[in-house]
Amino acid sequence: FYQVDFTRLPEAILEDLNEQSPGLQAEFVRGYMFGAYPVKVDPLDEALSQRQKDFYTRMREDFFYHVETYPVNFKGRRIRRSDRDATDPFHPREGQAAISLATTALQCAFNHAFDIGVFLIGDRDYKPAIRAVRRFGKRTVILSIRNCCTPEFSAVQERAMVADFDTLWMDDMVPRIQLTRELRRHEEYDGETAAYSESRPPAPSYTQRQRQFEEIEQERQRALEEGAEVHGAIKTIKQKGTMTFQQIADFLQINLGVIDDILRELRDRKMVADLKPLHYDLTDEGRRICYEMEKEDAYVGPAPVSYKDYCEMVLKQSKRAHRVSEEEVIEAFAGYALRPELVKTLKEGYNSQKSLFFYGPAGNGKTLVTGGLHRLMDREPTVLPYAFEFNGRVVRYYDPAYHTVWQEQMDKEMDEATPKQLDPYKREVYLQPDHRWLICHAPLVVVGTEFRVEHFEIAFDGVYDAPPQVKANNGVFIFDDLGRQAQDHNLILNQFIYPLESQESIVKFGGGSSMRAPYKQRLFLSTNLNKDDIIDDAFKRRLLYQVLVDRPTIPLWRKIFHLEAKKVGCQDTDRIDHFLDLVLQWWERDRRVLRACDPRNIFVMLDATLMPGETIDGDVSDTTFERIYWQFPAGFQRDAVAYTDEANQERIRKLAQWEVDGVGAPPDWDEIFHKDPAPAWDGNPPETAPRADLGVAKPGAKAKPGGH
Repeated sequence: FYQVDFTRLPEAILEDLNEQSPGLQAEFVRGYMFGAYPVKVDPLDEALSQRQKDFYTRMREDFFYHVETYPVNFKGRRIRRSDRDATDPFHPREGQAAISLATTALQCAFNHAFDIGVFLIGDRDYKPAIRAVRRFGKRTVILSIRNCCTPEFSAVQERAMVADFDTLWMDDMVPRIQLTRELRRHEEYDGETAAYSESRPPAPSYTQRQRQFEEIEQERQRALEEGAEVHGAIKTIKQKGTMTFQQIADFLQINLGVIDDILRELRDRKMVADLKPLHYDLTDEGRRICYEMEKEDAYVGPAPVSYKDYCEMVLKQSKRAHRVSEEEVIEAFAGYALRPELVKTLKEGYNSQKSLFFYGPAGNGKTLVTGGLHRLMDREPTVLPYAFEFNGRVVRYYDPAYHTVWQEQMDKEMDEATPKQLDPYKREVYLQPDHRWLICHAPLVVVGTEFRVEHFEIAFDGVYDAPPQVKANNGVFIFDDLGRQAQDHNLILNQFIYPLESQESIVKFGGGSSMRAPYKQRLFLSTNLNKDDIIDDAFKRRLLYQVLVDRPTIPLWRKIFHLEAKKVGCQDTDRIDHFLDLVLQWWERDRRVLRACDPRNIFVMLDATLMPGETIDGDVSDTTFERIYWQFPAGFQRDAVAYTDEANQERIRKLAQWEVDGVGAPPDWDEIFHKDPAPAWDGNPPETAPRADLGVAKPGAKAKPGGH
């Protein structure tokens, strides 16, 4: 093989394939070599062992193949079997090269790195791997040496199972790929004595080897200390295989000028090699460095922004908050019926930019309310990064579960940024927006009963991942079903006390270090438990707006019933009113409680009774309607949860209506009540208040309309 120019081998292969398939358009993409070399051999064979290593080195350095080699321990024996004792049972075992060939071929086929794979083999053990490659839609060719090839690769019927072309023979190609005498290395090999001539350079001394080791270690440290863009380029090429200049830039989402500088430096340091113009792959040194990098951080994706830039972007976007009117609140809840007092509270709570706590009986719209408030925030786009870098660690930020890309805004930015005409120097590259940032809708992070204290930390599973409360910046963080967590919910709530007070949070890494992150988000909490049973005063005072999402009144429930009927296609108002009167009579008779979700669920069940072409207006009988009523999962008064300040709600409703009517002062005020120093209601029912001397009603006394 030392007299073969392996750079000519791809050309010879293409020539032979064109003879079999005239007009075949193909080009050489990449060459791999997998092999083994002997170690710990008999001293008589050390030169032979070195010659095999030199061959692999030449394949890598002179012929630009990607070479993977594995040592075989001969335990002090001769390399050739004929040189060993015939009774010696030793047999060298090495299977890593074969495994590596098979896995690499499958990986490249899966990633569509080639269309035709040429396998220089002779062993039938590779049949399963080659057949698997063909299942990916790739064509395969067997290249072998006569007298060294299994009959299965040369026989026509057997070959058809593993190859799409006739077997190619290296024997026939040798005349075309031989090295000329001038290009051969200045070294002679004596096959009888297995020894090199004196022209072979001497082995490096101990001092030289030590210096080489130190240089390699310095290179490793240097690579580990470099920026995330360099790390990203190295890890991207390792994962994706050979990539073009443009492909690397597109994957990392960075400027072509920047990636050009990175690849130029890596190439000068022999960490990447351009196998052909503008096609790059890692060298063995680059792969060794990459393995060290992946131990610390295995992130592969668009290049991160600096942590400073991320924080500045969050703070900048947090200052653009706008105030909303009641009309805008109603518009955000189009298609839903809300009480007037709830509309006012939502408007004021949103404009305050403070946290809101929603509580009340289940099924009355707490989740609906939090979703509507998110729509109010979603009027302006939010800019956020794929990832950010903090102290050399890349933290993944963009999460499709919480962040939705606003594609129209992304396209608009590209249209506005791209110049109409390109100048000869392609300066339009530098006018493009920074693609490391995404334009998204306002983040919406929803957690529930599964949430634990550990989720506030930056998780690490090979890649650092930002916690949910950080991903919610410039958006909404909804903590649903508070009080029903498997872990004590007070431990979780305690994590919010400092961020709510200082507008920043301390986020810990798994290893113990921490960072200070902006806390610029709307925190919405909801529960159907009694709020006084699950939050204490220390946390309650930080929740300025505590909103009772109560059961609807009968007029409001009628309105919800009509809205839900229209959504499923009901047009007959009389028929809707008929069903409504029936269900209200039954509800009162059976002492059921009205819930805002009941009309929607009723019509879902009614719609499920219909066949194609049928309608609720004309095909649902009273009999069917009553059956659905009895099957419906209703709520009963006996199961209702009592809420401590529920008594205030009637007064709030009345005051809100007077505000709508433009009443300046409540008409039920009188001189005594207006000056009455009675304290705000403290949660105890007025008829059982124990301190009559403080102005609270005595047992049996009629309660005044208390403060809130």
